[in-house]
Amino acid sequence: MPKTESKDKAGEFQVVSFKVDDKQYAIDITKIIEIIYYKKATPLPQSPEFIEGVVDLRNRVIPVLDLKKRLQLLSKTDRRPNHILIVRVHDKTIGIVVDEVQQVLSVDEGQIQAPQHIFKGTGSKHLRGVCKVNEQLLFILSPDTLLSGDEQARLEGI
Repeated sequence: MPKTESKDKAGEFQVVSFKVDDKQYAIDITKIIEIIYYKKATPLPQSPEFIEGVVDLRNRVIPVLDLKKRLQLLSKTDRRPNHILIVRVHDKTIGIVVDEVQQVLSVDEGQIQAPQHIFKGTGSKHLRGVCKVNEQLLFILSPDTLLSGDEQARLEGI
């Protein structure tokens, strides 16, 4: 009788993978409320540069942030974003503009490397870590770090 391997699923979780420029990112699926097609946001006066504005989502006003600007990525393409991820950040619902949503993947917690071991910079504080899944390198975002306490307070009135 052949021996079968029993893989412990306790250390695995699912992520939604997406592209920003030519890089692969992912967010824990439990943080995502829904995914919508991109729609232009109405700008907010005196908001941080990375906040695109707000969108109306079934009579709810949702602030939308541009992930490229938040991570301070220099855009290498003129790609238009295709999707907005509606996520829960602390007690606030926000939208995150991404170029292209790809798929749901299973990630092994033990395979995630801390971002500080790979690179330094302001963008690394928004990452939970980096791992390889199906021969692709994924930068796993930590959505709770995308807004500072002060930035959350500024968006409270929305």
